Amino acid sequence: MNTLIRKRHEAILTWLDVAAEKIKKALHDELEVEQKTNPSDLVTNVDKDIEQFLINQIKMTFPKSQILGEEGYGDRTIDLNHGTVWIIDPIDGTLNFVKQKENFAIMIAVYDEGQAIQSYIYNVMNSELVYAIKGEGAYCNNQLIKTPDNLDMHEGLYASSSIFYIGSEPLNEFHHNLSKLALGVRLKGSAGLEAIELAKGNTVGYTAHTLMPWDVAAGKLIIEEVGCVITTFAGDEPSLNGKESIIMGTPKAHRTLLSTLEQLHMNHNIC
Repeated sequence: MNTLIRKRHEAILTWLDVAAEKIKKALHDELEVEQKTNPSDLVTNVDKDIEQFLINQIKMTFPKSQILGEEGYGDRTIDLNHGTVWIIDPIDGTLNFVKQKENFAIMIAVYDEGQAIQSYIYNVMNSELVYAIKGEGAYCNNQLIKTPDNLDMHEGLYASSSIFYIGSEPLNEFHHNLSKLALGVRLKGSAGLEAIELAKGNTVGYTAHTLMPWDVAAGKLIIEEVGCVITTFAGDEPSLNGKESIIMGTPKAHRTLLSTLEQLHMNHNIC
C-alpha cells in the first residue's frame, strides 16, 4: 500500500466510524423523509447530512479530488477517466434504513485515472466493514476474504433487486427464468450488501436493474478482488456513466446468467 493510498485508507476508516455514529444517533430522532422518483425511492435528512459530512472531509483532506455523491452535493461534472474521483452513497438501502432500521450501508469508492483503487462498504448496524485495495484483495473487518468456491447457479443461492418482482412483464419473466436455475432466491434491498454476500460466498449470483454509479462503484472492486465477475447485461464492463443493469457472480454463475439472458433475447429489452 503506497503512501497516498494508506493516507486515504486511514482517513476513510476514521470518517466511516464518525458517519456510522451520526447515523445511529439519528435513528433516535424523527426522520425527515422525502420521495424522489417513486414511493420506494426515498431520501432522508440523514442521507443528506452524511453525504455533506463525507464531502467536506474529502475536500479538506484531498482538495484536488472530484466527488460524485448520490444526493447531489458533490461536483456538478465528473470526468471519471482523469484525476481522482470519489463516488459516495451515504446510505445504500435508504428504504431499509427508514422501514427496518437495518440492512443499509455507507459506500465509498476511490478511482484514479478511471481505475478503481479503493472501495469500502460499511454495514452500519452490524459494524461490518468490507473493503478492497486494488491488487491486495478484499477484507471483512480486517480479515482477508478468501476467493469463494466457483459454484454455478444450480449449486447456490441467487439474489436480485426487487424490481424483478414488481416491474414489467419482461422483468418478471427474466427473474422467473433465472430463479429456476438456483437453489433459492434471497433479497437484501441494498446493492452494496449484495456485493458483500457474493464476496463471502453466501450467494453465487446477483442481478439488478438500472443501478446508478454510486450503487456499483464500491462493490465492483470488492467483487473483482475476490475473483468474481461483474458486467452489464450486455456483458460489458460497467461504465459508471449512468443507469446500468448489472450482473455479478462467480465466473461459472456469471457465465450462466449472461448466456441465459442472451437466450431469452432480453439483454436489450430490459437494460
